[in-house]
Amino acid sequence: MDTRCTTCGAVYVGTPNADTVAVTWNNVGYYNRHSNPTNNFQLLLRNQGLGNFDIEFRYDRLQWTTGDVSGGIAAQAGFDAGDLTNFFTLPGSRTAAVLDLDNTSNVSPDTPGLWSFAIRSGAVPGSTPDNPLMPVVVDEGFNFNFNVVLNQRRFIDPIIAIGYDYIINSGPNFISVTLPDIGDGIYNILGGALFDVILGTVDVSLNDTFTFASGGVNRFRVLGIETSAMLDPNNPTAFVTGLTFNGTGNVNLNMNPVTLNIPDPQNIPEPVTLSFLGAGLAGITFMRRQAQRKETFKLAA
Repeated sequence: MDTRCTTCGAVYVGTPNADTVAVTWNNVGYYNRHSNPTNNFQLLLRNQGLGNFDIEFRYDRLQWTTGDVSGGIAAQAGFDAGDLTNFFTLPGSRTAAVLDLDNTSNVSPDTPGLWSFAIRSGAVPGSTPDNPLMPVVVDEGFNFNFNVVLNQRRFIDPIIAIGYDYIINSGPNFISVTLPDIGDGIYNILGGALFDVILGTVDVSLNDTFTFASGGVNRFRVLGIETSAMLDPNNPTAFVTGLTFNGTGNVNLNMNPVTLNIPDPQNIPEPVTLSFLGAGLAGITFMRRQAQRKETFKLAA
């Protein structure tokens, strides 16, 4: 960024309250003294007490990616502890796709440009099931883009489903998956290009981790989430999954829900309390919408 010319914009640092620091890049230009076009974005650091804090990126307008001496490499965004382990690069960094940050979000499709991350007990998102990495919602389901280290487990979380497909778009293969204890805690693991090969079964009461054959796999499917679970789409830890990989580097993967078409919410198995039903209405609506454009499974009576 370059703010030296009179129309190149400016950078402001402020404290909206005692627990927040805001850094705003207001209509900033790029090197060398260019002010057309400009970018407009902000970083917030929020103190959450006990050494915990949140990192929030807000992108209002992104129109340029590269300065005069960048060698054609686009801008990179994210955070880094400087230890080669605890870091995160926002999707599209170092490519022209970084401009999409103002149209996408890991918070909600209704908040384009907002990216939020929680640092808890010194650990970055994805280090524990209580603080998973959150996805970008795409037409197919949920997209994750993050960095991994060999045998390092990262926890990710989407929203609702009776199962999920995990597909590597780029990066190292999956070597294991750790699954949450939901319902009876029994899942079927399928593989193959069409997810038509049974790889095994996981009973989390015995062992919650399934390890793939040597070399790992680049895709697999988990089935077995009961319809009675009705995973709440507003629950940030609805289906937290731990993954390990057979290499180190950046991985881009999709976690796509396998949905069930429920034409009548009244057919949800009992017991259903009024409070649960009220909280689940958004989930039913979401499930219906997704069923129109994703693979739909109908359960036999």
